[in-house]
Amino acid sequence: MKSLKFLLIIVLVLPLTLHSQRRKKKTNTLVITVQDSIFHGLKWRNIGPFRGGRCVASSGVVGQPMTYYMGNTGGGIWKTVDDGITWKNISDGFLKTGTVGDISVSESNPYIVVVGMGEHAARGVMTSMGDGVNKSTDGGSIWGKMKEGLPKELGKSGISVSGANPELVFAVIEAEGDKGCVYRSDDAGKKWTQINKDRINIARSWYHMEIFADSQDENLVYVLNAPVTKSIDGGKTFKPLPTPHGDNHDLWINPNDNSKMINSNDGGANVSNNGGKSWSSQQSQPTSQFYRVITDNLVPYNVCGGQQDNSAITNKKTKDFKSWPGGRSKPQVLPSKKGYNRFTWDFNKETRPAVDKVFVYGSYEGSRVGPGTYVLRLTLDSLTSDTEVKILPNPKVQGSMVEYEEQRSILNQIEGVIKNIHESVTSMPSAKSQLENYAKLLEENDTAKDVLEKGKSLIECTDTWEQNLIQPKQKTFQDVINFNNQLNAEFMELKSYVDAAEPKVTQGAKERLKDLMADWNTYETERDAIVDKEMQAYNTMFKELALPAIILEE
Repeated sequence: MKSLKFLLIIVLVLPLTLHSQRRKKKTNTLVITVQDSIFHGLKWRNIGPFRGGRCVASSGVVGQPMTYYMGNTGGGIWKTVDDGITWKNISDGFLKTGTVGDISVSESNPYIVVVGMGEHAARGVMTSMGDGVNKSTDGGSIWGKMKEGLPKELGKSGISVSGANPELVFAVIEAEGDKGCVYRSDDAGKKWTQINKDRINIARSWYHMEIFADSQDENLVYVLNAPVTKSIDGGKTFKPLPTPHGDNHDLWINPNDNSKMINSNDGGANVSNNGGKSWSSQQSQPTSQFYRVITDNLVPYNVCGGQQDNSAITNKKTKDFKSWPGGRSKPQVLPSKKGYNRFTWDFNKETRPAVDKVFVYGSYEGSRVGPGTYVLRLTLDSLTSDTEVKILPNPKVQGSMVEYEEQRSILNQIEGVIKNIHESVTSMPSAKSQLENYAKLLEENDTAKDVLEKGKSLIECTDTWEQNLIQPKQKTFQDVINFNNQLNAEFMELKSYVDAAEPKVTQGAKERLKDLMADWNTYETERDAIVDKEMQAYNTMFKELALPAIILEE
């Protein structure tokens, strides 16, 4: 009974002791009360940054060649009277909102300016179905659909009537497959003809879709996408027109002088006096659109925010070097002049081979080398000079030599596959070309029927294999939204992730490599079967025909 009482006492005392300890540790909390009245004397001030932000509306003024207006998303309406050198806000204190969607100035009265408020969809990642192109000849009382020559199903579209020829109308249209792009009508919209299929003009239809016929020259036409493109042959061909920022939304061309224009883009508005050859700066426009703004705890404090949208070395020229959008970058060429010449190695390995004229959203650049000893060799004609260098680990990076070696091993494996894929694909066009040529030459030869069927099957098999490795439909970096990356781009993306300053390769990267290698092993086996089995079978069948080496068309 005594032992039981003793136990109960211990149980009762322990909670009291713990409660006493907690009570002793309790500290007083300082309560700060903020009174709004102490801030009534403060005023807002502009702290920049003095660089332009997203702008979707701009206009010039007829008769005042140095005066322009721009409307910003959050920045209000701004005006320049010196060709864009300086800008002044003219809407503060008048408008309840600061986001401008469109702006227009009367051509007959320059003092009349009409502004539509509200922003274009910043990231409307899809577009709704359109209802075609419609026209009215009585001021809008009656409308008729213009459809002859246009796709039956349309998405988003932009349209513009030439200022030089009222019968000439251009349209940029979103449609399925190769039915979309630039259309032209020479009879005021009665009949339409597709004159351009370049995907660069419609790659980002959900974000852009604007076309502008020139005010004086009927052969000049501009398409606003990413980037701006310009045609000087009536829309048949287009070439990119450089602007200070990508994602272009509006263009005003002076109706009396087509060399004067203003462009709106995600970096602000820019004035040109030479038809777009050069543009005014965006660094004088405090109109940046920020997604978030915050300060740190330093004294004085910093203001931080996120603004919207904001190699191999050789000493001789590379022979027959070709480049294209999404292709390899041109190597640096070192001067061969007598005297002191200097270059800097970027610590990267040699560039990977490319597939001719195929766009890839990724880097062909070789991966960085790891810590170790290397021999650098400079060659000029028959002269060579070797230098041994030692690359040390970055002292600011925590990494063991084991991790560096594993990173190098994985990168070597990835780059080896990329090279293998591209060289394999590059070897196929010659074979397909020969098969297609023989198909034409032997089309009327009854004894070659089986060979022709085998050749047709071989081309189809090769095309299917190739389309799993590369994506030839991509023509611009915006097209990655429209057409899926294939295996080569997936390996390139993994390479860019693994090729980091920190050598430790994550488990996720290793698993991704395992998956991609399984895919490549499958396609590598298919390639070997095409070359060693199917092509060999075709060659055997062709040889049995005992055809002459030179075949004349009948």
